[in-house]
Amino acid sequence: MFEVFSLKKEPMYSLGNAFVVCEVIFRIDNFRKNPITINFAYYTKTEKQWNPNIHFVNQYDYSYKVD
Repeated sequence: MFEVFSLKKEPMYSLGNAFVVCEVIFRIDNFRKNPITINFAYYTKTEKQWNPNIHFVNQYDYSYKVD
């Protein structure tokens, strides 16, 4: 079982990777940049989206993994 969400549309070059935590979809700005910014969040229960603007340094060269 899965659900498809239609989120804010942006050019693909402005997007990074995405991940889900507790029913919230988060997206980073660019997987090649360090530090990176979580610049998009979408709560699947309420369909609310916002920019959390969370900056952090990733321990990896590229942000293929966020931990």
